[in-house]
Amino acid sequence: MKEIDIKDNVFRDSEILVGIANGHVSCSSWNKIYRAEVFNNVRFPIDMKFAEDAMCLINIAHGRHCLAISSCGTYLYRQRGGSAMHTPSARTALMEAQMNSYLLKNLVELNDVAECVKVKQFIKALKRYMGARVWCAKNDNNSIDADLTNVFNSLKCYAPAVKSIFKNGLSAKLRLWVAAIKIFGLKNISEWYIWLWLNKER
Repeated sequence: MKEIDIKDNVFRDSEILVGIANGHVSCSSWNKIYRAEVFNNVRFPIDMKFAEDAMCLINIAHGRHCLAISSCGTYLYRQRGGSAMHTPSARTALMEAQMNSYLLKNLVELNDVAECVKVKQFIKALKRYMGARVWCAKNDNNSIDADLTNVFNSLKCYAPAVKSIFKNGLSAKLRLWVAAIKIFGLKNISEWYIWLWLNKER
């Protein structure tokens, strides 16, 4: 049996959430092996058909678990055309926005997570929300308006403070995002962004 070296790729507690946010931890469930007791108090959300594995992993991270990752390929994954991953829809856009907003909420609640990580995730979640709005507008679909409004309202609660602009680890682009939100307001910035995307090709 082939030995798998995982000593240098171990994430604990809040490190799992930070790893999800910065892309170092895959949210997929198909490439993980869990102890059965991990799911004593954690379940996949039954109302989600997309990003449900990410929501589950975020909840697992709250259980103070350890996640070891290997770069060794031990599993074959078949991609299928027509799957939820390959079929853009209002519902998948919404769930992507909800997952990123939920990850932000969990990061904000942790005192041992750097401010720059929280700001980066806030901007990422905001872009997912605006992207969902753009998709719905382009496809004349308003079926998820109420749900997207809930996502936006949750984002308003976690808008970064002005002092975040001066935190280490933020790019100039992210500093501009924070400054613009503080000067013009989150609602105006999101509406302008959506308008620009909708009129980009006209």
